[in-house]
Amino acid sequence: MDFYDGRTLREILAGQRLGVRASLLLTRTLFEIMHDIHRQGVIHRDIKPGNIMIGRKIDSTRLAEGQLDAATLRENIRILDFGIARMIDTKTRTQTGMFVGSLCYMPPEYLNGKKARDFRGDYYALGAILYELLTGRTPYQGEDFAGLLSSFVHTRPSPPSELAAGVPDAVSEFTLRLIDADESRRLSEYGRIMEELDRLAGS
Repeated sequence: MDFYDGRTLREILAGQRLGVRASLLLTRTLFEIMHDIHRQGVIHRDIKPGNIMIGRKIDSTRLAEGQLDAATLRENIRILDFGIARMIDTKTRTQTGMFVGSLCYMPPEYLNGKKARDFRGDYYALGAILYELLTGRTPYQGEDFAGLLSSFVHTRPSPPSELAAGVPDAVSEFTLRLIDADESRRLSEYGRIMEELDRLAGS
């Protein structure tokens, strides 16, 4: 395997916060990469900050301030850990009926393990990551597994604009659309997502 020198997004977030524009540009790049992965017939199923590697060629200050162009970001980001990925057209499911992946980045409709995962689960996870980039916390909170499940059932994520100063209402509303608990209202069309990210980032 190739050796890729860098830090995970989780490690970066532990030491610094990204600005709004930087968060949007990074999310745009992640959607672009994930879309390409889906076009190869694969869904990841465990997208989270710990599985996103940022190469050391990326200057952390320029990254945080949103000063990097799309090409540089694309060339220096890798998606890791395809251990539970599967082919999109595969009909097999986990025999135990239990869900896989990381709960904080999983769509609510997958919690009971009865619904097959598709590419929209990866898109939801990227929306949850954008929420965390903007606010410093995941959309749902709980001290343990049971508490997190209860949060999914009984609460709704607070608007990012209410949790972090400087987050525009339009960015806040867009982020909530990406992680809407109602799958029918959730924004999951790649073209529309990219258009909104370009508009909000001022590209």
